[in-house]
Amino acid sequence: MLLEQLRSSTRVFIGWEWATTTHDVTVMDITGNRIDRWELAHTEEGFDKTHTCLREHGDPTDLNYVEARVAAVNQLTALLDEHWPGGKAVFADSDIALAFLEQFPIPAAAATLTAGRLGAWCKRRGYSGKRPDSVLIERLRSAPTAASRLGEQVIEQLGRVQLQLVKGMRETIRSLGKAIAEAVATRPYAPLFATMPRVGKVNLGQIAGKIGPVLERAQSCEQLVAEGGVVPATRTSGKSHSVSFGFATNRRAHLALTQFADNSRHASD
Repeated sequence: MLLEQLRSSTRVFIGWEWATTTHDVTVMDITGNRIDRWELAHTEEGFDKTHTCLREHGDPTDLNYVEARVAAVNQLTALLDEHWPGGKAVFADSDIALAFLEQFPIPAAAATLTAGRLGAWCKRRGYSGKRPDSVLIERLRSAPTAASRLGEQVIEQLGRVQLQLVKGMRETIRSLGKAIAEAVATRPYAPLFATMPRVGKVNLGQIAGKIGPVLERAQSCEQLVAEGGVVPATRTSGKSHSVSFGFATNRRAHLALTQFADNSRHASD
């Protein structure tokens, strides 16, 4: 029973440890105590089971797929830096870059590429990056040669695993974005919040879902900002004095508002 209360009322942290064929997932509470841990296979069934398990530890919308995608891309970049630097040097656009790595997963696969062949490959994929074929092939040829001790088959396997992870994360984010847009359209306060500067599609969903219900019951602006967790709290003890946000608040509403505040400061008008 204590575990169920902990899962439902306390923020949890999800740790993913990626390997070649199996991965480990650990769930911890805010104090660092382990709540759950399991191993999953690198298969569609394994990921589906993991998503089901994660839903048991809180609202699935709390899972930050963007951060997970960034971490996966960083891992892929580190892998390429060590074993296939030319693979990331050719393209800056992520879609064509992933397609290139899928077609040419190791240096040997791209050894016979010429400017003409690379240009024809780009044309078949509808890519127009406004870069001459000669520039693209020069990026590939001028990239440093990796001093890797791993065999080509191992490098290819590692690369393909990480590549599929990145592609899967990107597709998940696109699907979630579409689902969020459809769900937000049904929210009564969405048109009102949509006028806020640089609110964005995802943040609009957060605000409509978490702030909308607070608006319905709030009797004043003071109550609204208090429940949203954006009222400063002063703490004084002896010579110590600090001002910060209050912790006894709606955490998800607080996150939605502070993310909007960060987004809006980048607006140009």
